[in-house]
Amino acid sequence: MKRSTKVWITLVSLAVLLGGGLWAGKIYVSNKITSVITDMADDPSTQKQIQEMADQLANDPDAQDVLKEAENAAAGDKAEGNTTADNNSKTDDSQKPAAGGSKSGTISFKSKNEATQYAMSKFNAKEVVHYMDAFRKKDSLTSEQKKQIKAEILSRFTQEELQALIAASR
Repeated sequence: MKRSTKVWITLVSLAVLLGGGLWAGKIYVSNKITSVITDMADDPSTQKQIQEMADQLANDPDAQDVLKEAENAAAGDKAEGNTTADNNSKTDDSQKPAAGGSKSGTISFKSKNEATQYAMSKFNAKEVVHYMDAFRKKDSLTSEQKKQIKAEILSRFTQEELQALIAASR
C-alpha cells in the first residue's frame, strides 16, 4: 500500500474512534448527572423541600404569574408555528410529553426516573451544573437570587408539567 493510503486510513480510524469516544463520554456524563439528581430527589430531606416548594408554589401569586406568562409565551409560539424544541435549539424527542401524555392531554410519568429525565431535557448540561451548584450553595444565596433561580426554572415548564412532576415525586 502507498504511504498516503496508510495515512488516510489511520486518520479516518482515529476520527471514528475519537467520535465514538466522545459519544460514549457524553452518554456516560448524562447518565451520571441523572443518577446524581435522582439520588438527590430520593433523599428524604430533598423530598421534604420539594413538597414545601410545591406547597409554596400553589400559594405564591408570583410563581403563578410566572407560570401564566410561560404558558402564554408557549401558546404564542405554537400559534406562530414555533415549538419548544426550536426555541431551545434541540431537535430530539426529549421535549415531547412523556409516555401516557399527549400535547393536547395531560402529562403523566410512570416513575421518578422518567420525570427526572423529562425535567432534565428542559435544560442543557451547563444549566444543570449551574443549578446543582446553586442548590449546594443555597444557604449563601440571597432571597432575591433564590427567587430569580426559581423563576428561571419554573419558566421552562407549563402548569400541567409541574403538576405531573410534583405527582411523580410523591
